[in-house]
Amino acid sequence: MLTKLQSEFLDFTQNTPQKLELANEQKLVNAQSILDFKNLCNKLNHNYEDILNTERMLRIGIVGEVKAGKSSFVNATIFDGEQVLPQAATPMTAALTKIVYSENEGANVVFYEKYDWDTVVELANLYDTTLEDFIREETERQKQNQAQKQDLKEKAKTALKSSSSNTPAEVTIDIESLKKDIPKEYVSCKELVDMANKNRLNIYEILGTSQEIDLNNLDNYVGANGKFTPVVKHIELRLNNPLLKNFEIIDTPGLNDPILSRSDATRTFLSKCDAVFMVCYSGQFLTNEDIKFLTNTLPSDNIQKAILVGSKIDSAVRDTPIPRNGSGLSFKQALRHTVTELNNQAQSNIDMCIKSNSPAHPVLTTLKNSLPPEYVSSLMYEASKRLESNRPLTDAQQNVIEGLNKFTGFNTSPTFLKEFSNIENVKNKHFEEIKATKEDILLNKRGNLFGNTKSHLISKLEDIKTEAMENKANINKYDVEDLETKRTTLITNLNSARHDIKNTFEGCHLDAQQYLRGALSDIKSTISMHTVINVEREHRQKTSTSKSGGILGPIFNQTTTTTTDIITYSANVHDVIGNIRNNVNKAEQDINNSFIHAINIKGMTQKIKTIIINLFDLTDPNFNEREILGPIENALKRIVMPEINLPIEKYNEFILSSFSGGTVHNEDIGKLQLKQDKVIQKITTDVQQLFHTAIADMENALTARGATLVDDITNQIITNIDNLQRQLKNKEQSLAFYDEFVKELNHYKTTLLQMEV
Repeated sequence: MLTKLQSEFLDFTQNTPQKLELANEQKLVNAQSILDFKNLCNKLNHNYEDILNTERMLRIGIVGEVKAGKSSFVNATIFDGEQVLPQAATPMTAALTKIVYSENEGANVVFYEKYDWDTVVELANLYDTTLEDFIREETERQKQNQAQKQDLKEKAKTALKSSSSNTPAEVTIDIESLKKDIPKEYVSCKELVDMANKNRLNIYEILGTSQEIDLNNLDNYVGANGKFTPVVKHIELRLNNPLLKNFEIIDTPGLNDPILSRSDATRTFLSKCDAVFMVCYSGQFLTNEDIKFLTNTLPSDNIQKAILVGSKIDSAVRDTPIPRNGSGLSFKQALRHTVTELNNQAQSNIDMCIKSNSPAHPVLTTLKNSLPPEYVSSLMYEASKRLESNRPLTDAQQNVIEGLNKFTGFNTSPTFLKEFSNIENVKNKHFEEIKATKEDILLNKRGNLFGNTKSHLISKLEDIKTEAMENKANINKYDVEDLETKRTTLITNLNSARHDIKNTFEGCHLDAQQYLRGALSDIKSTISMHTVINVEREHRQKTSTSKSGGILGPIFNQTTTTTTDIITYSANVHDVIGNIRNNVNKAEQDINNSFIHAINIKGMTQKIKTIIINLFDLTDPNFNEREILGPIENALKRIVMPEINLPIEKYNEFILSSFSGGTVHNEDIGKLQLKQDKVIQKITTDVQQLFHTAIADMENALTARGATLVDDITNQIITNIDNLQRQLKNKEQSLAFYDEFVKELNHYKTTLLQMEV
């Protein structure tokens, strides 16, 4: 439910845009400025309904740097200590892994598209050429140093009249040292290409496909030793685990990913997360890199709960030094000492980062509020589970235990190791707490949405006010003839920018095309997810009796009782309708989001601004940069991306026409599953056709906008100058209109500032 102030805020956003439009009847500011304000209001009214949806699952991200222990943490908490997710050696061998609940377990692997792999190969080639350049430069540098030394020696020999000869030293190159300076993305891609060649993969038969696999075969697709690891884009695991009925969980790779489609998929999920577990290696705890990772990759809002997890605490405790006096150290003392140091380090680093960044990143503040961190040993949890089931320990587990045996009071009972691991405490405490506070989490997200919208609306009102004040100043500054001269200069300069602007749009069009090809593959691979039909099993017993007469007649009849087990299976047709609706809604959302993200409007705007501004004399006192920048931004905002709507009623009718009742039984369940599969296949076909049509529409829109942008900007400037010339005819009245308009804007700003939403 909305609070009273939030309801008032919604009323404000629904009514104020119309009032502003009426206040601007005299065309005091550009109509697009009012429309921008209106669009912000509409966006709020559209998004808050999703946050009010209390039925959706909470989204949890497992984040951290490579080798921090994320996969081990997931294995311990979700997979009860079993090595389901292989550990990755580098960001490129770490698969983006989404884990969801399903009664039918399995996994769907999505491979890179051809253009993704082309990028990998290109960057791998850059690794080779960069290393060659480094070797050549180092060789040349050493030769120059030797030549200088030789020259000095020759001069010394001449001065001393010596006849001894000197042989130039050989050039020695430390190649491993040079490799450290090669960009990480080149190194990662070189690794993938080498892995693919080593595994003898038929790359171009795999690219652009997806594959259903058994969970037991997962290590063939992820991790440092997976045969298909080099070409895996992401994986979705479906597990029959009650914990997952409340959550969607993602184990993220590093985000310094040269494959933009995979990096974008990770960032997109994190932007929707409700909570994150930030996993840091206890041996190098919460470094500057960890904090940079947090602030650069996680969204500035949305994350309502952030838990800091110190992984591999066993390693940190093992490194605690024994006192030299030989008195020994108990395990409890070593653990307490280690935890105290790490707690102080976490508190100090977070406080320092918050103080040096104003305002502080919201995730840092959330993390600070959750201190002290949780410290875990996934390895010791796995060891305890092995001991419980009488399985031998791994070499890694045995080595850690041997290192910890130096402390008195340490023992290897399953109970002791499990308690030390702290895994079950984290699982029971934090996962349950997140589930229990679901309503508060969604409530806070709603508050953040309202608060951010409020800030943007205040900023937009200030922009409108600035525009109005500048127009008012122009009325006082110019006469009709001055404005006519200004018009001529602006139009002449804008016309000379047409060719460069057209080229900018063409480049944007090519980038968008490449992005959308990958997006379509991702969307198609997710359409068939979450389509499990829930089947109910009913067991009942039927009892029947019968009588039979004996040879002595009815007096001696015998009664026989028979009990028959009857098992009935049933499924709800409405569940299938719900599956289809969810798939259609998800497909529409993913498609439309992909088109929104396909064009870097911000980057393109900056390029066009630079092209145009460079044509003007910035030292001219009559030149006002905002008179150009405002129309540019307004014109680019009118680039409308295609919006796809799928015919959900048609898909539902296909089911309802075959199953009139709400429930089907026994053999009809298979028929219902078959119908659902056909509908899903139809959705996939429709999506592909609509997607390609939308891409063509987008291309046409970009081409048209590139051809007409200068005209649009020119028309806006001409319209504004025409309005100013018209207002000059009754200057005093126009100035009064501006004063009243600014007064109204100030009133709206004050109203917003007073709303605590």
